[in-house]
Amino acid sequence: MTYDPKAWVDGECLLAADLNAMEAGTDRAQGDVMKLFGPTAGLPVTDPLLEGRLYFESDLLRRVWRDNGAGWDDVTPFAGNGLLNNLIAYWPGNEVAGNALDLHTNALHLTDINTVTSNPGLVYPLARQYTLANLEYHTRAHEALLAAGDIDFTLAAWVRTDTMPPGAAYAVMDKYAAPNGYAIQILGFGIDRFHFEIFNGVSVGTINAVTLGLPVVNTWYLIVAWHDSVANTVSIQADNGIVDSAATTGVPADSGGAFGLGARAPGANHYYWNGRIGPSMFWKSVAGAGGVLTVAQRTALWNGGAGLTYAAFTV
Repeated sequence: MTYDPKAWVDGECLLAADLNAMEAGTDRAQGDVMKLFGPTAGLPVTDPLLEGRLYFESDLLRRVWRDNGAGWDDVTPFAGNGLLNNLIAYWPGNEVAGNALDLHTNALHLTDINTVTSNPGLVYPLARQYTLANLEYHTRAHEALLAAGDIDFTLAAWVRTDTMPPGAAYAVMDKYAAPNGYAIQILGFGIDRFHFEIFNGVSVGTINAVTLGLPVVNTWYLIVAWHDSVANTVSIQADNGIVDSAATTGVPADSGGAFGLGARAPGANHYYWNGRIGPSMFWKSVAGAGGVLTVAQRTALWNGGAGLTYAAFTV
């Protein structure tokens, strides 16, 4: 076999015979383009025979090169996890220090305030370390993409607190300009539960993670919270466990405030976090269009407690 200089797929030169095998059948007839995705290690592949193999993908077909002499195999089904659908931002928290970078296509990077540091993470080698005594957090000025209102939206973050709130709350993710917006927090005042709330002049939806109970310090949790504009509910889930939900008393309002990670920003009460925050994510859509993650998507995101890197998100 010889390399065909015209046979390039996503920057990789393939054997001409391999390319011909890939382009057989409906792919070429449909004008579909096969893309090299590289080794399957780390991706949500259910067939152990595929682990570590090179594979190619199109909208119609997946093919995997098996190194046992069998050649190209069609792989069906190879269902995606759908976590790229309606995704607005994914901040991995894998930086040593400085700004929090958004890996998703919208590039909604967050500005470092008061020198947020890092410590060992769970999904990635590092997670951002927010220290209450230093008033550290990340923020971005009002951005329409991060605004919510009466739509479907989901917030998720891997978090680990060093201490419980000595007063009002510790904020995980927050976009609030009094009196409108949304927030995930650990609520203080003796309640001491993960808490999700939406506002429209007053609170119009609030739910505590009562099923989880008291968060344990120095323990990682995946917290997923969402507003369902069709069912008119707010919900929160910890570690892919039982969902706590409550009916809303009104529709949430869009907030013109800044987005905060690790604190409410701005505001009289910043509710600074004290601990680590790893990957943090935001999805949204119009009513019923997928901005609320499905059970299967939340399970994929949990990934048995290991979490998913952005590279493992698929359509």
